[in-house]
Amino acid sequence: MVGLAVSVVLMIAFVLLAEIGGAHLLLTGLLLPLTLARRFVGFGSVFRRLRLMRVHVVSDVHGRSDALARAGDGADALICLGDLILFLDYDDNAGGIFAELFGADAATRLIELRTERHFDEAREFSRGLWEEVGDRRTVIENAVRGQYSELFAAMPTPAYITYGNVDVPTMWPDYARDGVQVLDGQTTEIGGRVFGFVGGGLQTPMQHAVRDQ
Repeated sequence: MVGLAVSVVLMIAFVLLAEIGGAHLLLTGLLLPLTLARRFVGFGSVFRRLRLMRVHVVSDVHGRSDALARAGDGADALICLGDLILFLDYDDNAGGIFAELFGADAATRLIELRTERHFDEAREFSRGLWEEVGDRRTVIENAVRGQYSELFAAMPTPAYITYGNVDVPTMWPDYARDGVQVLDGQTTEIGGRVFGFVGGGLQTPMQHAVRDQ
């Protein structure tokens, strides 16, 4: 009976450690009493709660398939909060779909107008360039699909992902593979914890070429 009492006390102490964030503390001396305590009714649920998982969370990938491929290193699961597409690169004006279509100078000018909050002028400037392209929707779709193909191929698994405001949700089913779960307005259990996902984003004055929907 004394041994059982000791095991129960140690178990309670370990649970308290878990609740205050100390579950990562591994005490070798607890292994035997914990093993004994597990045999008693009611301790199975406690052990499920103590299961440890490392989850990495990323967002605003913006075309960085190389970084995305490494995002799951050392983790049991990856959560990706969207914005996979790189349309206009504020750090490298030669990067992104806009610069690929119209050149780095045009991208630089658009970024300047947006940064200075001249949004109406920025839209007029952008509209003039798109008029030269012709079928704007097809051009954007082809460019976005090219990025999605590379990004989803680089996505570590298991991954739980939702959309950002620069994504095109209707395309994701074409690229999500086994181990990549798309969630929007839904919950899922990861390592015994429930996570909720709400994709998308609020409209901004910039009115990005790829709309929030």
